[in-house]
Amino acid sequence: MRLNQQTGEITIGNESLNRGLTEEALHERFSAYQLKLYINNIHLSLWAIPNFTEDKGISIYMTKGKVTTYAIAPAESRGFPPFEINEELRAEIRAYLVELGGERKYEWGEVCYTEDSRSGSVSVHINYND
Repeated sequence: MRLNQQTGEITIGNESLNRGLTEEALHERFSAYQLKLYINNIHLSLWAIPNFTEDKGISIYMTKGKVTTYAIAPAESRGFPPFEINEELRAEIRAYLVELGGERKYEWGEVCYTEDSRSGSVSVHINYND
């Protein structure tokens, strides 16, 4: 996994993701990845690919058809218990941060560690400015 620190584009495996990805392009490029729509309302669309690569899953948050956030977490196939945060999971997410250059703010947005105890999720977020 790599982050282009100038543009905010991330590369995971053979795929590149950036804030210019549209819903149409999302369907065209990732329908073979078991793309799932979790939320779709007037304000937000949340798409997920639970097994984007062998070890990473990704969620894609869109507002008005534009990517606002990519959330990267271990793939479902890794077998971490759902809704449970443990030290092994935290360590894996922190390793993702190292791959991306750490938590940092950039001109285009930020990379940060997120932990939500209510949903039991830990992930790295790549957040884009408007």
